[in-house]
Amino acid sequence: MAIYILRRILYFIPTLIAISLFTFFISIHAPGDPVEIMLNRSESSEGQRILNSTDDKDYTEQRHQLGFDQPVFYFSLTDATISDTLFRISNPLHREWLKRLSNEYGNWNHVSAYYLSIQNLEEKAYSNNLSEIKILINELFFNYDDQHIRNILLKLSNQGKDTLAPEKKELTTRFDKMVSEKDPYRKYIPVIHWYGLNNQYHHWIANFITGDFGISYHDKRPVKDSFYGALKKTLGISIVSIILAYLIAIPLGIHSVIKKGTRKEKTITTTLFVLYSLPNFWIATMLVVFLCGGDYL
Repeated sequence: MAIYILRRILYFIPTLIAISLFTFFISIHAPGDPVEIMLNRSESSEGQRILNSTDDKDYTEQRHQLGFDQPVFYFSLTDATISDTLFRISNPLHREWLKRLSNEYGNWNHVSAYYLSIQNLEEKAYSNNLSEIKILINELFFNYDDQHIRNILLKLSNQGKDTLAPEKKELTTRFDKMVSEKDPYRKYIPVIHWYGLNNQYHHWIANFITGDFGISYHDKRPVKDSFYGALKKTLGISIVSIILAYLIAIPLGIHSVIKKGTRKEKTITTTLFVLYSLPNFWIATMLVVFLCGGDYL
């Protein structure tokens, strides 16, 4: 018996881990941005604004509070072109763009320098309120083609104030270096990045085991408060329904056995079968209408 119990426990542990992994990765890949939801923003209208702003402090701070600036798992398997710190970039659109850019040119150091030079020029353009330059900079965040990027850089060099000349020159220099030292074959080299215990899954499962289910993205309340509040009502209703079911079912069952084959027993059996077939939500609605009368409608 002890061996059987131990075996069941050993089966339970990997099953629990598999379920937790499955649940976690579904949650992080669910549609929508939790940070946007908690900031009460519309992704369709605010996504473009965040893309244009490299210093959205509210977004970055909220992302840090939710732990999204940490690696997802204990390790990651990528190719040699992808940085092991890409998760630190708060803007999800920028992360996808940089991932593809790294895959295209094969050298993260040059890609990172190119990205920083764009941010530097963008910051200066915003401080000087240069809308035309801001539009061109925004186009850079979506482009991977060499010729297209060069056309944008050429347009940038012909616009704006002379005070931006150093930033424009730096941007062009870093782009030329990224292209000249292009090494796309690195994407065929597999690399494992180890992150240790400081990752999103570890914190998520540790908090779950201790009863901390995080906070709601919609109302910002602790999930456990909403859960336990609803659980008390649900348990109360369930216990009452079980007691009523047994108080009614046991006497009817005994009576049916004693009066087996009679018209009364057949009537009870048929009635219970019909009631059992009715949807629970319909019965609940009818009970509410019956108890509350016309006021409910």
